[in-house]
Amino acid sequence: MSRSNSLKSVSSIVVLKPNGTGFQPVEVYKGDDVSRSTSRKFRPLEKMMVRTMRAQAVAAENYLDRHIKSADRKKNGWLKDAPKNLGKSVRRGSKELKIKTFKIF
Repeated sequence: MSRSNSLKSVSSIVVLKPNGTGFQPVEVYKGDDVSRSTSRKFRPLEKMMVRTMRAQAVAAENYLDRHIKSADRKKNGWLKDAPKNLGKSVRRGSKELKIKTFKIF
């Protein structure tokens, strides 16, 4: 049986088959026995770490796009535009992290 979206919350499916004296339970589907990989007290820490890593990935991807565009525009453009590109990428990552940044200029 293929696992669809509706079966994610189902742990098992049991069908009662009749036998001579009554019914016998037969397990048709057994779901994955997945236990929580993180204990309850560490879940907020895990959530914060995952959110931080996603924000870093967004910032790095954003910087890479800006770096490539700057390098294609002019000679040594990536070096000339590095401070501006880094600032904008960090700002984009902090938006993903949901931290407010202060604009200096």
